[in-house]
Amino acid sequence: MKVLQFAEDYLATRTREGRKGTVDVTAPHQIEHVTLDTGHARRSPRSAIEDEIIRVLDAGFDRAITTGAREPIPGWAPFSFSVTVEAGAAIVKLWREATPVVTFGIAADAASSPKLWRLLHDGGAGRHATSPDRPPAAPWIGARMEIGAALTAPDDLLWIADFERCFAWAFIDRSRRAQ
Repeated sequence: MKVLQFAEDYLATRTREGRKGTVDVTAPHQIEHVTLDTGHARRSPRSAIEDEIIRVLDAGFDRAITTGAREPIPGWAPFSFSVTVEAGAAIVKLWREATPVVTFGIAADAASSPKLWRLLHDGGAGRHATSPDRPPAAPWIGARMEIGAALTAPDDLLWIADFERCFAWAFIDRSRRAQ
């Protein structure tokens, strides 16, 4: 299966990280990826993301959590991300220099889903086409556009969607391993 554009480019810029174990076979096979601004939804299968992508993203995830700072995205200067984690939920903000472009939340489990879904609806660059009271079934990614999205090239928005899916699977796999 063809690897996503973000994944190909990201891996090409990183050295191989040490192996961190195997993916939990009890993990979900797909997640719902929803864009709050448009209501567009699509399913993202785990099989579309190579295990090496998950391992590489884990390292950046660890650094972002440990330092609390933005983590640069190699090969995609001037983009970076910051992340906040609480139980089975993560909020990731993607930045272009000092301007937020996209905020996305990842609900790895049903317990985290309603609160995170409502939180994602409390902001963004415009109105949302989705209801804050009706989250999708977990696991899911909910993405909302920020002010920087209007200034971002369409090609960059495409790899950002790939990044969201790859990052979501890295977080979901990490959450399953922690259980």
